[in-house]
Amino acid sequence: MSYPPCERPLPYARLDPVDSFSEALWLMLSTIDTEPIEETVLFVLDDTRCGVGVTHVESREPDDVVAAVDWVAATAGSTVEAAGLIVGSVRPRGGAELGDHARWQQIAELCDEAGLELLEWIVLGSSGVTCPREISGTPPRWRH
Repeated sequence: MSYPPCERPLPYARLDPVDSFSEALWLMLSTIDTEPIEETVLFVLDDTRCGVGVTHVESREPDDVVAAVDWVAATAGSTVEAAGLIVGSVRPRGGAELGDHARWQQIAELCDEAGLELLEWIVLGSSGVTCPREISGTPPRWRH
């Protein structure tokens, strides 16, 4: 799997906001293993969209993303800093799944309940990059 680089330098935690899909993708690509494994990466952002935390979770099944978001939303949602979430799923032997639009709705609801804005869920697979937000018909949540 190879993906295009971002034009902008990697954002620094607590300093540089993540304001676009390309920045979120670049952040995700810089965080995952060079030998792709099945995993979910969750970036917690503050109210200025600067990173304040990152978590990696092994994900063997497509529904594992829901459990990962549930856990992060429950823990991060109770902190003053947390205001947003970017989710990335790495699926080296596949890509987007038929149920991803429903999973998007589930994880968006979990974030809403925790007081977090789900900015994006990016799925990296052998077939390329997919955003279940688009599949579900939800408009982009990026400022730029």
